[in-house]
Amino acid sequence: MPYDIQSQKDLIYGRAPDLAHLRRRAKNNGLTVVLGRPQQGKTWLLQELARTLDGSGQFAVGFGRSYGETADLMLRAVQDLYARWLTRAGAWGRVKAALDTPQGWLSGPVKFVVDHLVKAVAGDNALTESMIRQALDALITANKEATGATGFLPTLKYDQARDLVAAVHRLSGHRVVLMMDQYQESPDPEGEAKTLRAFLADCDTWSPCHILLALREQEAAADVMRAMVKERPGRDEIHALGGMALEDDAETRRRLLVEACDRLPALKEVDDADILG
Repeated sequence: MPYDIQSQKDLIYGRAPDLAHLRRRAKNNGLTVVLGRPQQGKTWLLQELARTLDGSGQFAVGFGRSYGETADLMLRAVQDLYARWLTRAGAWGRVKAALDTPQGWLSGPVKFVVDHLVKAVAGDNALTESMIRQALDALITANKEATGATGFLPTLKYDQARDLVAAVHRLSGHRVVLMMDQYQESPDPEGEAKTLRAFLADCDTWSPCHILLALREQEAAADVMRAMVKERPGRDEIHALGGMALEDDAETRRRLLVEACDRLPALKEVDDADILG
């Protein structure tokens, strides 16, 4: 299944300004790096943003998360993008219809993946998320065989990611947003940054796409991202999570107090203002 982006709106407190800002960022090409302390809600924030964008009918969303095993965040995000998009009603039909009219973009990695899927769904088989992931895995295997690489290195080349993302935009008509969580867990943040840098270098010329990347602010990988953002001032941005914005949100303050008292009953004897600081 695509990455589960269930609603987190009841678990996020005081983050409405952050969500609004990130939604605005997603409407433009570039990179936004969300920095925060451990347990500050970076993952929940990205998941809630992904849910609202994905349900808006204007964005195609891919969500990837690093687990520290391989440097493949771009691959994970693109796999999720295709799994989320192609398993929706009508999407695969539009892809098949496009095959009848030769197009310049239907070449290279896109043609490789589509051809793999056409074979997989031959007959009465229905397109599944597993088939989509297997098609992209086959592309990675082909990369390794072509370069003679050894070991388990499931990386996606930046130009392949570019072509795959551009195809989604052309066929869906939606702006693409790739979300990458726990970047600090990557075993090779420098290598992944190199792929991101090349991917974003000329995205204005080929497809509307924004990347949102979240990580802990005190990790070495955060310094890699800070340096990268400085290379494109005004286009890329660091968004550092601050304190919760509760001053003008009475309902959120109420929900937070209720949850805090449910978890720590002793807080019922403490003044509300002291609890919320």
